[in-house]
Amino acid sequence: MKRVVLVAVLTLLTIVRVSAQDYDWALGVRLGDNMSGFSAKKSITASSKIEGIVAFPYLQGISITGLYQKYMPVIDAGFHLYYGFGAHLGNEKYKKHDENHSGICVGVDGVVGLEYKLFEAPLAFSLDYKPAINLMGHKFLDLAGFALGIRFTF
Repeated sequence: MKRVVLVAVLTLLTIVRVSAQDYDWALGVRLGDNMSGFSAKKSITASSKIEGIVAFPYLQGISITGLYQKYMPVIDAGFHLYYGFGAHLGNEKYKKHDENHSGICVGVDGVVGLEYKLFEAPLAFSLDYKPAINLMGHKFLDLAGFALGIRFTF
């Protein structure tokens, strides 16, 4: 009887732990010092997601980013570390030699972050770092990619 109770309790704890992070979609905002915008995440498997971001760099253009992310549980139920990579395409405005320029940019991105999914509400919060480098267009290395994400999950 003790074994049955122990197995039942462990199974219940596993279900609660998994369900705290379990969502199919998450829609919300990503608020950063240099790039803020809208974010959508879609679960592919229990440990991987894809994210699309439409952002407005320095409120001077638009950037569309796609990221592939791997998730792993850390700390406690609801907390997940994630990391991944992706690419961006954008139209940016910048100054060069005191002249205003604009153009198309294409580049690569990395991401590492921590997400917390509330157990009692359909909300997820994340804090991440997303460095990026433009490979085409205005050559630029962005190392100031810290952001807070707030998303509605379903």
